[in-house]
Amino acid sequence: VVFSTPLRLTNSIEALRRLFADDLAPRFIDVTPVLPVDSTSAPREAEIRKWMLVNNAYGRHWAALDADSSLYAPNCGELVRCPPNKGLGAEQFDDLRQILRFTPPRVLGPRWL
Repeated sequence: VVFSTPLRLTNSIEALRRLFADDLAPRFIDVTPVLPVDSTSAPREAEIRKWMLVNNAYGRHWAALDADSSLYAPNCGELVRCPPNKGLGAEQFDDLRQILRFTPPRVLGPRWL
């Protein structure tokens, strides 16, 4: 799991891991890069895709859990929207499983470089 939260700007990965249970914390391996503001209309998605390119993970399945869909392309099939006032629920976990199991990975094009 890779953090793409704005909290990564002011906290170390170790501090972010401490927000999670001991059995989950080790699964968080990195943070996404910070890209220039206005570099894209889908900034969080671009940060994720940039991380994938830099870390030779392009072509792999991925999913994002986020409350703000405006940070992703309108057709982003990897986004699972989490209601900000409820967080993760059974529906989001079902959507996440569906994406990671059955979504064919997309080739990353030049717009994400």
